[in-house]
Amino acid sequence: MGKYESLVRIKELWKSADLPLGQKASLISEEFYASGLDFAATAAFINATPSELDALLVMGGFEDETLERLSRINPPKTSWTMLSNATDEEIEHALDVLENGVLVDNDSMRTSITEYVYHAMIEIAGPTIEQKIGNLSGRTIKFIREKASHFDGAISASEVRFLKSCASMRGRGKPLSPKQVKWLTDICNRLADREIISRTSIDGDQELCDEVLDALGR
Repeated sequence: MGKYESLVRIKELWKSADLPLGQKASLISEEFYASGLDFAATAAFINATPSELDALLVMGGFEDETLERLSRINPPKTSWTMLSNATDEEIEHALDVLENGVLVDNDSMRTSITEYVYHAMIEIAGPTIEQKIGNLSGRTIKFIREKASHFDGAISASEVRFLKSCASMRGRGKPLSPKQVKWLTDICNRLADREIISRTSIDGDQELCDEVLDALGR
C-alpha cells in the first residue's frame, strides 16, 4: 500500500464513529509506522490536532488489556494526552476513575470528568516539578530573589524584576502562567547548580532553601 492510500486508510479509521477507541489507536498506529508517514502531514490530512494524533499513536502501543479498557470506556479526547503521558499505574487509576464515573455526551460534563481524571492521576504520581514551583509562596520567591542578589551575576536585572512580580502575584494568591513557571524553574535550577541555594546553607535560611530544592526534586 502506498503512502497516499495509507493516509486515506488512517483518515477512514480516524473518522469512524463505530470503531472502539482501543482498536482505532492500535490500527492507526500500526498503519502510520508501517507506512513511514510524516507526522505533521498525517495530522493535517485527517484533520486532527498534533496532540490528538500523538496521543493516539502512543496509546496504540498500550498492552492489549489496556486497549480493551479504552474501547470499553471511551475516554474523551481531552484526556488522551494525559493518558498517553502517564505511567502504567496512573493509566489504570485514571481508567478506574472513568469506568466508575458517569460518562455523557455533554461537553461540559466531559470536561469536568477530564479534570477529575487529571487530579486522580496527580494523587498517584504526586505533583509535577512545575506544579510545585508554581505553588511556591510569595515569601519564598522573595527569598529566592534576595538570596541570589547577594551573589554577583547570579540573576540579571530583568530576572530581579520578574521575581518581584512573581512574589507579588503569589502573595495576592494569583497563579503564575506556564511561561512564568518555566522561567522561575530555570532560575531556581541555575541557583541550585551554583549552590547558591543548597542543602548546606550557612545563612540561617535552610528551611527556605530546602523548600525550593524539594520543589525542584533535587
